[in-house]
Amino acid sequence: MINLCPVLRPVVYRALDNQRESSKAMVEKESLDVVLGSDNVFEDLGFDLEESMNLKVRADLMLDLRAYIQKQGWTQQETAELLEETQPRVSNLMNGEISRFNVDKLINLLGKIGMEVRVEVVSKAA
Repeated sequence: MINLCPVLRPVVYRALDNQRESSKAMVEKESLDVVLGSDNVFEDLGFDLEESMNLKVRADLMLDLRAYIQKQGWTQQETAELLEETQPRVSNLMNGEISRFNVDKLINLLGKIGMEVRVEVVSKAA
């Protein structure tokens, strides 16, 4: 069994469900081709460009927030009080339930714990 990062788990499972038929066809081949992925796993999983960029930004923000919380050694209840959220909401965050958080919310949560978020926009090579 592959041990997936909690943030990626629901997204990967959804992508796999959406592509079940093509996956079955690949398994039936005698050999599989290995392809080097891009820097965006969501794009590699077949999400359209806009959704894959949004998922990657949210995943990166969630991972940074989660890592900071873990580094501080805060309990979920302590984190909930600091973030002015409920403990179940913090549980969603710590379990990587990416679909429950938008970019704005994650930036606001990072700001509440004193983190600065910087956005970098780069042109893709043609």
